[in-house]
Order: sequence, then C-alpha cells, then structure tokens
Amino acid sequence: VSGWPGIHVRGYAVDNLRLGTPINDDKVGDAQDMPMQKLNLLRLERLAPAVLLALFDGVPQVVHIEEPRAGIQFGVDEVDANGRTQAQVVLLNATTGERLEPHKTVDVPFRPNSPGVLHMGALARRMTSVAAADLGSSLDAAEFALQMLQFPYRAVFADRTLTGAPPISFLDTFRPRVAFADLRARFAGGEE
Repeated sequence: VSGWPGIHVRGYAVDNLRLGTPINDDKVGDAQDMPMQKLNLLRLERLAPAVLLALFDGVPQVVHIEEPRAGIQFGVDEVDANGRTQAQVVLLNATTGERLEPHKTVDVPFRPNSPGVLHMGALARRMTSVAAADLGSSLDAAEFALQMLQFPYRAVFADRTLTGAPPISFLDTFRPRVAFADLRARFAGGEE
C-alpha cells in the first residue's frame, strides 16, 4: 500500500463468475458495476504506511485492489520456470491490443554483464521471429512500445477460480483466524 497512494479498491456484492454469463477477473470494468452490484466505498483510509482500511456499504463477495491507472507502464511478466524466475512478454495484436490467439510468449533477453537491463534490439528481433505473421518482419518504436505495455496489476480477493476451483463464499474467505480472547490476552500483557 505504501508504494501506491492512489490505489483503487472496489467491492462487489455479486461475484463476476456467478453472473449469467461469467466474466473473467481481468475483464471486469465499469460496464459490470450494475450487474455485479458495485458497493459504495464509505471510507478508504491508510492507517499506517502498509495498512489500508476499506469500508463498504454492504458485504462484498469480491474485492478488487488495483494499481492506479495513471500514465503508461511498460514491463514484462515474471514466470517460474522450474524453480528459476524468468521474464517473458506476451505478444499483443497490433490492431486490437488483445493478446494473440493462441497466446505467443517471448523470453526476454538481458544485456551481458548488466543484470536487469533489457536487450531491446534482441527482444524486438525475438518478437518478430516468434510472430512474424502477426507483427511483420520488424517493429517500429510505436509497435515495440505496444508490445511492452503492462496493465495495472489487479489482486482479486474471495475468488479461487485462478487455481481452477469454484468460487467460495464471503464468510469462508474473510473469516478471522485468531480468537478475540487470544488477542485480549496478548495485548493485555498476559502473554509474550
């Protein structure tokens, strides 16, 4: 929370996956406010640098927390490749901005002896070699920038569907795991 003072928090009374026509988490936007019954945000307060309190006018079934949508962000996706972190770019359709179907990914090359510095020329060549039919034989600066666009990260709470499981109820997700008596004993000085 401390790194994103303008973070977006939205709560919905209806899970997007329980709608008549389910909608993926990354596709939820303003058009779904009515069908998902977006809850009014009564208060959004930073209690400490890394603690954010959000109060909704109702009980949310799903809560979305998202990085601010300010400016343009470029980046790569980190993936776990057999215990090693690897950077990849998922290629986009230059006309629609949607991911290519079927999905095409490119491993990101880094400059020699420069950890964390992308080798842009090699990356552009890899992009065109993987998807020449979709991107052409070369990328200009604007096309390369489109491929590097990174949408704000969205964390979704109360939704297990990312792992292939069915949605779970609100009470099972937001249930406190520490008993009040334990907290009272600890903070009253009866326990170290």
